[in-house]
Amino acid sequence: MAKRVFLMILSGLGIGAAPDAAEYGDAGCNTLKSLCRSDKMDIPNLRRLGLFNIDGVVDAFTSSVVEQEEPTGQFCRLQELSAGKDSINGHWELFGLVNPYYMPTFPNGFPMRLIERLEYETGSRIIVNQTYPEGEVLRDYGEYAMRHRDLILFMGDDSTCTICGHESEITREELFHDAEILRDLCQGDLGIGRIIARTFIGRPERGFRWTNMREELCYPPYRKILTEVLEEEGKDVYAIGQVRDTLAGTGITDSIRTTGNTDAMNKMMEYAAIDWNGLCAVDISDFDKLFAHRRNIDGFAESLSELDTWLAGFMKKMRDDDVLIVTSDHACDPGFRRHGGHTREFLPLLMYGRELEPGISYGTSFGMTFCADTILQLLGVPGQFSESIPVPIVYRAPEPEPVEEEEETKEEVLENLEKHLLGEDKEADRAEESEEDKDEKSAEESEEEDKDEESAEESVKDKDEEPAEESEEEENKGEKSAEESVEDKESKEEENKDEESAEEEDKPDADTAEEPEEEAAPDGDSSVDKSAEEESAKKEPSEKGNVIASGTKATEEEKAKEASSGKEPIGAADDMETSDKETSKEEPSDEKPAEEGPTAAESEGKKSSAD
Repeated sequence: MAKRVFLMILSGLGIGAAPDAAEYGDAGCNTLKSLCRSDKMDIPNLRRLGLFNIDGVVDAFTSSVVEQEEPTGQFCRLQELSAGKDSINGHWELFGLVNPYYMPTFPNGFPMRLIERLEYETGSRIIVNQTYPEGEVLRDYGEYAMRHRDLILFMGDDSTCTICGHESEITREELFHDAEILRDLCQGDLGIGRIIARTFIGRPERGFRWTNMREELCYPPYRKILTEVLEEEGKDVYAIGQVRDTLAGTGITDSIRTTGNTDAMNKMMEYAAIDWNGLCAVDISDFDKLFAHRRNIDGFAESLSELDTWLAGFMKKMRDDDVLIVTSDHACDPGFRRHGGHTREFLPLLMYGRELEPGISYGTSFGMTFCADTILQLLGVPGQFSESIPVPIVYRAPEPEPVEEEEETKEEVLENLEKHLLGEDKEADRAEESEEDKDEKSAEESEEEDKDEESAEESVKDKDEEPAEESEEEENKGEKSAEESVEDKESKEEENKDEESAEEEDKPDADTAEEPEEEAAPDGDSSVDKSAEEESAKKEPSEKGNVIASGTKATEEEKAKEASSGKEPIGAADDMETSDKETSKEEPSDEKPAEEGPTAAESEGKKSSAD
């Protein structure tokens, strides 16, 4: 929603003949087309706003004139509905009042009763009192009015009249007072639309010309208009130029008079620099009164180009909640030669604001009240003036709220700075890959993993089969060795039993047996106790070397006894048999058998025989 709306009314700017132009004798008129024929015409800012994008504008031109590709403003074409084509009807309709009645015109002048009453009230004589061109009346009656201190009163083509005098004979205040008297007299059927008070200067030998002094006294609106609605809502309503006069001061908070277009634009810039809330309406009237009525195409085009240049600077100073509306109250084609008055044309409306969506066209509005309804919407004031439902204004889509990023701590800042200095951030950037590359790599890696799993399963199967075969061979070998070890134990136990029984048989009786003499061992050691030897043989029956040793010792004692008695040594053959059996039972080994001479039993046998 806007806070401030600037309404610029470019008096006299039309964009093509209206559908009822022929009824007013204006068929074929087009103000914009006439201006574009001039070399002075240069309006890039109005073009950017969308002036040539309005419905029907380009259709009236050749291919040399085209629409703006991306207009920065919103735009609409207005068709006037009021009866008549004067400034009052135009202003009333822009501010919400359509006047269906024709305001009275007096091409042959006011009735004499009114002139007589005016002369009586003012104390001055009235001359002319008929329709007369503005540019010719001073040439024909200027000197006469100056010499006789008379007031010139002449009629316009529409519902207007002008009362004027020479500045050397009448002051501006006196002339303005006389115009107010005339305004009070023109009521009812004599209720003319506008009464204009003007002064002129000059001499007969140098000619006469109009001054900047111009006051308009207009017929007041007979219904509530936009300015009154805004005033009731507490909005500010400022008028610059002739807006106050045209609206008869209705609903105006404050107003400033101007001396021309340049002064009006400067005042508008001043209002843009202060704070207020509401509407500022500015009337730019030099286009109409200085150039259009005088059919000066180049002057109109040059003046419009100056405004276009100024417009660029004003738009830059606009606030975010400001809206600018550029339109016109009526048209006046300087290239139309059938008459010198206003022309019945479509009127442009351009709208610009930073909150408005650019490039929006509202087509053609049947009625200039579109302007008043739009201002109400922009300022958020309820109500409407048109009979149909107002077209809603298109605003820009709200921008997404910025996401507040968490502020980095001092440590994170230092860490990021260190990474930047070391170039780690660049390496990280290089390491980043696109999602597609990552997906392709992951797919390739998954395929490789599947292949690795398949090869691993095959190798595991091969490994499982090989150890199974080896384990079977080892089990068979273990069973064989276990069986052989059991057989060795059984044979050893039987041999021990045989040795014990043989010893018992060889023992003599305790009564008859004589104790043998002790003999020294061949190695010089003392004799070994029998019982100790037996016990040692029992304790280590599994060890092959011990069994052979115990058997050998037992036989040595017996052999010694037999040797003393002259008998053959006992147990020699048995020892040889047991040794053969034991070697036959042992498992074959890869090692070569020892070749170190006779066994211990054989050596002992040789010794006993020698003894």
